Amino acid sequence: MEMIADAEAVAIVPTPEIKKKFKIKDIVRDPNLARHLNQDERNAIGMWVVNGYVRDLSSRIVWTQRNAEAIKLALQFKEDKTFPWTGASNVKFPLVTIAALQFLARISILTKGRRIARYEYIGADPDGKKLARANRISLHTSLQLVDEDVAWLDSDEQCKFGAALVGSAFKKTYFDPVQGTNISEYVPAQYFVFDYHCKHVDKTLRATHCIGMNANKIRERVARGLFIEEENPQTPGPETIANLLRVTADEISGLWNQGASEEYRVLEQHCWFDFDGDGYAEPYIISVREDTGHVYRIVARFFDDGDVHRVNDLAVRQYEGMALKASDPKDKSRYERLAQEMEDASDNKIVRIDPVKYFTKYTFIPSPDGGAYGLGLGALLGPVNAAVDTLINQLIDA
Repeated sequence: MEMIADAEAVAIVPTPEIKKKFKIKDIVRDPNLARHLNQDERNAIGMWVVNGYVRDLSSRIVWTQRNAEAIKLALQFKEDKTFPWTGASNVKFPLVTIAALQFLARISILTKGRRIARYEYIGADPDGKKLARANRISLHTSLQLVDEDVAWLDSDEQCKFGAALVGSAFKKTYFDPVQGTNISEYVPAQYFVFDYHCKHVDKTLRATHCIGMNANKIRERVARGLFIEEENPQTPGPETIANLLRVTADEISGLWNQGASEEYRVLEQHCWFDFDGDGYAEPYIISVREDTGHVYRIVARFFDDGDVHRVNDLAVRQYEGMALKASDPKDKSRYERLAQEMEDASDNKIVRIDPVKYFTKYTFIPSPDGGAYGLGLGALLGPVNAAVDTLINQLIDA
């Protein structure tokens, strides 16, 4: 598949128009807003999501090309060598791998033992209550990481190694309702795509987690009511745009040129969309099948209590505080009524929504060009590693 040179070459799909206007209180409770949209609206949203993913993937082309070679060096991938003759020396010296392992060995000391999380208190603590609370929270958080999430330590080391190699790696933290625990899993940079030129991953208007799901996983989510079933589902097709890092990883693992994958590529896009029609877009997670654009799920990425900030919030809090302090039942009732009136007023518009953050970015070295993805040992030592390989192979061939 031909690689798109830059994001400007991708046609911009306008934001879809939605006829139905949702209320915030209904948005935060609904497990899948896509159920209330017609097929044309879902198709338009699916195309909009895929287009945004393609633009973001195209914006990091240079960074991707640089680090694809770094992954090959680190994992000792050997191409067939026919020059200067078939069977010529093809030694790959593990310079980049050794450097990344040395970094990992030094930084892993931070997560050794069972007391991983440590909390501190601020301010005076004459009776020691703050210290005791900090210790309890530290122990509970460490228990969640070490005992409940059994894969956390391995995932943490993978994340640090990946960050050292390509410059950036990500952790996705969320509550798993099936296991009943918090999960913090490693997401490689090739599977987490956002605009290279944004200042920070928390500030970007769009970030996409590329997830591979087999037919059983899709069916399970449909049965649970989380996904909308696709009419006449097709077998997984080719990618919309070649994700070079993912292609390289498949090539190294031996999956290259073995036909279509049996996994469905689902784009879980953390983006902003105006579903309530007030002109201010709200944060959502929209799950879309990459090759067909089918929308599986749309769910809010915020809670009304605490995440949504409105014009009259200060006045509402003041009246609620006065109601709590009031000793006279009549005054208490009056303050509560005033607080409710201020909250329901037509001018009490939304001014800001704080989205729930799922991803934590690990950076090895900040990129000198200001890009959001970091600079890793693969890019720093890659040319040196290639020179060492050339010298060794020339000596052996001689």
